[in-house]
Amino acid sequence: MPMAPPVLIEIASEEPETWFELRTTSDVPIFRCQGACAAYVPAGTYAVYVEETDDTRAGQRKLTLEKASSVTLTPRSKSTGSAGLALGIAGSVALPVGLLMVISATLSSCEEGLSGTCNDSQTQTIGLLGLALFLGGAVATPIGWVMFAKSRRPGVEVEPLAPAQHGKSSRRLPVQLGLMTGDRQIGVRAGFAF
Repeated sequence: MPMAPPVLIEIASEEPETWFELRTTSDVPIFRCQGACAAYVPAGTYAVYVEETDDTRAGQRKLTLEKASSVTLTPRSKSTGSAGLALGIAGSVALPVGLLMVISATLSSCEEGLSGTCNDSQTQTIGLLGLALFLGGAVATPIGWVMFAKSRRPGVEVEPLAPAQHGKSSRRLPVQLGLMTGDRQIGVRAGFAF
């Protein structure tokens, strides 16, 4: 089976101090670098692993390369994950509590008889607060859980690279590349313009 031709991949992180690795789908590291780097790799499917920092979470995303591409990584904030978890839990608690308040207010306000008008202001207030709590929980729950889930994987934006124009250097890309074999790493730092 012929090997796919190599394609240029430029990877940059929005957080310059972040280390990341490009790995095969079987989790074998191909290279490791910090901030921004470029390499030629065979076209195919890879995983990009972003390492944890003091402010960001570690995570991994799949990446399919068919042609020369520029990849921008967005490490996810730890505080966003914590806020999403708190919002998801609070919303999940608010839903049944609000529903119980509405049901309780409805049943207690009309106990005096079916012909009554059910106008007890304290009971109406509890019912309205329960309804607000229920609706707030219905909104907060999915928002919180989505925030939490998204915080566990880095954002990845892939854009195709335009063919280089001969003689016109439009970008300068610093390269920090660490090739990994087993438990050893060899690093190279350079810069080139294209």
